[in-house]
Amino acid sequence: MKVFSWDDIDNLHEFCLSQNKKSALTVGGFDGPHRGHKKLFDSVLSKKGMLHGVVTFDFTDEYIKHKRDFLGELSTPRQKLEAFESLGFDFCLMIDFSSNFSKIKGIDFLKMLGKSCSMQFLAIGTDFRCGYNLDTGVAEISSYSKQVGLELAICDSVLFNGKRVSSSDIRQCIKNADFSTVDKLLVFPFYLDVSEIRWLDSSFNQGEKIAHRNSFQVLPKNGAYNVKVFCSDKASLFTSVLYVESDFLRLEIPLEQDFKSIQKITFVN
Repeated sequence: MKVFSWDDIDNLHEFCLSQNKKSALTVGGFDGPHRGHKKLFDSVLSKKGMLHGVVTFDFTDEYIKHKRDFLGELSTPRQKLEAFESLGFDFCLMIDFSSNFSKIKGIDFLKMLGKSCSMQFLAIGTDFRCGYNLDTGVAEISSYSKQVGLELAICDSVLFNGKRVSSSDIRQCIKNADFSTVDKLLVFPFYLDVSEIRWLDSSFNQGEKIAHRNSFQVLPKNGAYNVKVFCSDKASLFTSVLYVESDFLRLEIPLEQDFKSIQKITFVN
C-alpha cells in the first residue's frame, strides 16, 4: 500500500496516473477502525477495476478540539495504516489536520480529491460532514456528485444492541475496562502501541519497568490488568501485568527480556 501526505498530493496524482485507473475512496477519521467503518471499507473494496483508497487524518478532530477532556485515540496513525493495508487498500492519503487544511471548504476538498485521485466513487456515512466549519454534508455532496458524475454510496450506520457503533462509545468501554464489548465492535483487536514509549527500570522492584503516561491512546481506569506483550521479534511474546496509574504505566517484564523491543500490549479478557 502506498502512503501519501497532503503535502505529497502531487505524487499521489502521479501514482494514480501511472496505474491508469479511476479511484474508489472513503473519507473519515476511522479511529479504531470499527464495524461501522468496515461497512464503508467494504463498499470501496467491492468496486472492481478501480484503485481502492482511504483518506484519513493522523489525529481525529475530537483530539484536536478537546485535548483537555479527550479520553484518547483508539489507534495511532501507524495502527491505522497497518489496518488499511491488511484490508487490501491500494493507497492511503494521511492528512495532517493543520490550520491551512482546516480552512478548505468541503466542496473544494472533494474537487482536489477528484483531480488528484481520479475519484470516480465515494463512500460516506449518513452523518458525514467535512470542510471549514463542517460546511459540507450529505446533501451538498449528493448535489455535487450529480453535477460531476461521481458515484456516491451513503452507508447507513451499523448498530450494536440497538445503538449506533461509534468511536466515542468504544473509548468509554475501554475506559471502563469492558474489553469483551470492545472486541465485538472493532475490526481488529484493541492494543496499545507502545513502540515509542520510553521504559525505565523501577527503583523499587527488579524486573519492573515504568513509563510516563505519554501515549495519546485511551487507557482503562486505574488498576492492574493481565496483558500479552508483543516484541519486535514476531515470535517473541510474554504475559504480564500492566498497572495503569494516573501519571504512569508500570509493566512487569521477565529479567531476560529486552524491553526495548516491546511493540504492543493487548488486554486479556
